[in-house]
Amino acid sequence: LGPGGAIGGSGTNASTIATGLGFMMDVASTIADIASANFNNYDAIYMPTSNEDISGGLTATQVAAINLRGADIVSFVNVGGGLAAFAQNVAGGYG
Repeated sequence: LGPGGAIGGSGTNASTIATGLGFMMDVASTIADIASANFNNYDAIYMPTSNEDISGGLTATQVAAINLRGADIVSFVNVGGGLAAFAQNVAGGYG
């Protein structure tokens, strides 16, 4: 099964679930990791719910870093990459 990338949050729950299902998952949670993540290495990108809604979720700072990669994420999806993005009830939630 192909690799996936979790962007933001702590990634702990998602990584545990992915591993249990036989998937590999990288977690980019620091601003530098989000900025440098190579989405072409993944089959899918996972963005968790915001920290305001779930423990270990995306912070407002992580959302801002993700938004800077918006064009890259759109390009990734347009060539067939998967995207799972959940509720982001923070200022600037991913558009």
